[in-house]
Amino acid sequence: MFSAYRRLKQELAEARDKLLSLEQVKESLDSEMLVLKLTSQGEITYANGNFVTEMQYSASGVNGKVLFTLVPEYAQSTNHFALMKRAIQSGEH
Repeated sequence: MFSAYRRLKQELAEARDKLLSLEQVKESLDSEMLVLKLTSQGEITYANGNFVTEMQYSASGVNGKVLFTLVPEYAQSTNHFALMKRAIQSGEH
């Protein structure tokens, strides 16, 4: 019984270490990159500070908008736009 307890305690400690490591990676990426969280329909649910600053939006002005509508019209006819839209809608992003 005590060995099972020690094993579970060790597994919990390892899981906490992994979580801490992943949180540090996320924080690092969030501080260095432009980050958006999207629904499968392309609706923006989160934009980090770098995104809103670099793209000159406010967080409230971008959250809830559909990413595809922020792309200029001339770019919406490109192959890159079609690939991005398909990847987002199919959950491949």
